[in-house]
Amino acid sequence: MKNIVVHVDGSICTNRLNMPSKANVARYWCEKSTEYFDYSMDWGEPSCWACGIWNEYFDDDIELEKLKDVFSVWNKHSYLERCHILPTALGGCNCEANLTILCKHCHKVSPDTRNLHLFTTWVKNRKSHWVHSKEELQRVLSEFDYQIEESDKAIMMSNGFKLFLETNTVMVGGKTAIASYIACFIEYKRLHR
Repeated sequence: MKNIVVHVDGSICTNRLNMPSKANVARYWCEKSTEYFDYSMDWGEPSCWACGIWNEYFDDDIELEKLKDVFSVWNKHSYLERCHILPTALGGCNCEANLTILCKHCHKVSPDTRNLHLFTTWVKNRKSHWVHSKEELQRVLSEFDYQIEESDKAIMMSNGFKLFLETNTVMVGGKTAIASYIACFIEYKRLHR
């Protein structure tokens, strides 16, 4: 007799072989309470269930009015991935109840264990992307031995600095590294005293 597998939400595994779409995973968990992931969201603006990062370039509010299914926008976001709660290597399945949606970074560092509740605890307690970004900014500023001044904010928003940044840094993976941004800013301020 085959063992009955129970998912973290108490549902019985159907041993689904094919991976469901991100839209179907989001739809499934929307219909459940937030007790498993403690995650509240605007289902029309897909984001990582652990760190909350979302891609502001794909704000779908206007498109949503045209969509019959609000969840279909989840399939458009390549920075998000379906992540097994119980890894397939440890007997996990492709049922929606065994999947979450995480950004590529959170997926890479998520716990791959048999303990389903530790996985959901990790998701609930993961620091937000914004906290990580602030910590990274503070670390980089200290590496350059630089303290942000009140007047710096206006300079960073100026067209002159934006042009200087564009012509004096290189994007890697479609993004400007925070260290490149700060180094460029310090040089810009030095040149424009």
